[in-house]
Amino acid sequence: MSYKKDGYGLQVPIPKRVIDYLVAKKMHKSVKNYNLLLNNNNLQINGTVKKLFIPISFEVVLHPTVIDRRKIYLKVISMSPIKNEWINKKLFHRPPVISYQEEGIIVDLDKVNKIKMVPIGNIKHIIIKDNRIWCQFCL
Repeated sequence: MSYKKDGYGLQVPIPKRVIDYLVAKKMHKSVKNYNLLLNNNNLQINGTVKKLFIPISFEVVLHPTVIDRRKIYLKVISMSPIKNEWINKKLFHRPPVISYQEEGIIVDLDKVNKIKMVPIGNIKHIIIKDNRIWCQFCL
C-alpha cells in the first residue's frame, strides 16, 4: 500500500483491481464481458447485457463531478448504444457501495478498505491516472 503526502493532504491510490472487485462482486447476472478502463480522468465501462435473451453491447463513460465527504458523484458523459435507464440500473444500482440516480452514479468509497483505514478527513480531490483513482484527503 502506498500513500503520498501532496500539498495539504494525503493521497491514497485505489487500484483498478479494487474498483473491478467492487463492481463485479455486485454485478447483475445478466451482465457479461465486463471491462473497466481508467483514463483521461474518466471511467469507461463496456460489456454486454441481456434483455429478453438478446445480448446488447454497451459502453458507458463516467466523469467525477462532485465529492461529498467520502462519496463521489459520477456523471454519465456518454453511453452507447443509447442512454438507457434500464441498463444503468442493471449496472450501477448496487447498494451500499454503488447507487444510481437519474443525475448519475454515487460511489461510497467509505466501503473500500483502503479508504476505511484513513479514520479522519474527507476526500477533497480525486484524479484518475496511472490506472488508479487517487483520492486526496484533507481535514
